[in-house]
Amino acid sequence: MDESLYIKIIYYWHFLILRIIRLNYLITITKVCLRAMWNEISRVYANKPIAIPLLGGGITRITDKNEFNLLRCILCTLKTSNAPIYQPITIVLTRETIDKINLYDIKKIF
Repeated sequence: MDESLYIKIIYYWHFLILRIIRLNYLITITKVCLRAMWNEISRVYANKPIAIPLLGGGITRITDKNEFNLLRCILCTLKTSNAPIYQPITIVLTRETIDKINLYDIKKIF
C-alpha cells in the first residue's frame, strides 16, 4: 500500500493539521509523509513565514527518541522535497530539547 495513503493534511482556519491514520496500533511518520507535508505547506503558505514543532517525538515516531535525529530527518525531507519555500521556517524546540541537540552539528550538515 502507498505510504501517502496513511496521511492526510487538512487545512483548518490558518493551520495545517497532519492527520496520521493508526495502523496496527502503531503510528509511524515516514520520510514520504514529511515530504508530502512540506509540499502542502509550500502550497498553502506560499510566501508566508512558517512555524512548526519538532515532529516525531511523541506518539508519532519518526526514528528513535533522539531529538538530533528527529531534527535532522525533518530538515533532510525539507531539502529533498524540492518544495518551493522562500520564507523563513521556524522549528520550535523546547528548552529541554535545545539542551540535548548540538545545533552546531546541525548547521554543519545543512
